[in-house]
Amino acid sequence: MYKYNFAIARKVDRLLLPIAKFFHKGLGLTPNNLSVISFLVGLAAVILVLFQKVEIALVILLISLIFDGLDGIVARLYNLGTDKGEKLELIFDRTSEGIIFLALAVRGYVDLRLAILAIIAILLMTTLRRRAKFDPGFKRSILFPGYFVGFSLALKVIFWVNLLGFIINMLILDYSRQRKLDSKTL
Repeated sequence: MYKYNFAIARKVDRLLLPIAKFFHKGLGLTPNNLSVISFLVGLAAVILVLFQKVEIALVILLISLIFDGLDGIVARLYNLGTDKGEKLELIFDRTSEGIIFLALAVRGYVDLRLAILAIIAILLMTTLRRRAKFDPGFKRSILFPGYFVGFSLALKVIFWVNLLGFIINMLILDYSRQRKLDSKTL
């Protein structure tokens, strides 16, 4: 969906490229298939959190995130990206984030209000992301350092970064609209 120029993202894409080719060419999986797998694996991580197996849940979450990256790589590599697939991935991503944050709250790792605020901030940022083309990217991946520094701190970072992302998206859209209006009046 977006063309990131971050060196890390490019290196991860290169690392996952042979795996993406295998899943698509070797197994015949489409980007949507990979999105579904990512979501289902993410649900397994939620179940593990609910059973207080957080270490295993984080490993499973990492696998889910890898599948989440693979769907985009396959879509770009084989020109299989569609609006429907993009929306499907967005729904799966936001749903899995929301339920894993809620699972952390249910088991007492974070306050429920903080989990809800983090979800709201992500949803706010997501509403404008497609038009403004800015996504700070701080969502599920922040849970990994959260294991060491505390999941509450991780969700606070997720909340603030995504709230800031929402504000930046609003500024980008406002600036774009203002430029269009200014060009019409000249």
